[in-house]
Amino acid sequence: DNVAIGDDALLACTTGIENIGIGGDAGTGITTGSRNITIGKAAGDALTTGIDNVAIGKNALGAATIVTDCICIGDEAGAGLTTGIDNVAIGGDALDACTVGTDNIAIGKSALGGVTTGINNVGIGGGAGLAITTGTGNVTIGKDAGNAITTGVNNVAVGLDALGAETTGVSNIAIGKDALKAQAGATGNIGIGVGAGDALTTGADNVAIGLNALGAGTTGASNVAIGTSALLALTVAT
Repeated sequence: DNVAIGDDALLACTTGIENIGIGGDAGTGITTGSRNITIGKAAGDALTTGIDNVAIGKNALGAATIVTDCICIGDEAGAGLTTGIDNVAIGGDALDACTVGTDNIAIGKSALGGVTTGINNVGIGGGAGLAITTGTGNVTIGKDAGNAITTGVNNVAVGLDALGAETTGVSNIAIGKDALKAQAGATGNIGIGVGAGDALTTGADNVAIGLNALGAGTTGASNVAIGTSALLALTVAT
């Protein structure tokens, strides 16, 4: 019940079942793997015993050997995965550096493109979460959202350039264009609204809700600003 169309497609298949290989070298390494769909030049060509994977696009899932339940759509999408589980990569170069990552979702050109062994990260939008390497539990939605995060943990960035400079911060929430866009290495800040807390650098445990709320604060801590331009003139305070 296997389907192979193209030069060397599913070439090595022995006892694998319900595999589809369409394109030159598509799924060419699959031996006993089952229910894999590989479409495109060299898509899933390193798979051997992998199960229930989808690889569509040139070299998509190209390094994977025994990965399971991964979906990679787009040229080079998930190209570096080897033994990862439950990863989703949709878009050219999405999640392309990931090797043994688990439960990552990358949708958009180069989304989560730097993740290596990260877990439970979400990147939706071109360049979203681009620099995350071993970071865990980050959610980045929007073009270039959280695109400087490397090893940060449990951050949420939604909106163009939201949390755009953060690298190793923990448990920050930025929702809105440019929200918390300047902070780096900060912890526990919440910025909701366009430009909310956009000048904060290393401040901690601040809450800014509203257009430009806490818009001038740099290193203040434990401030609460709710409303348009609330505490707009505050720079450093605790």
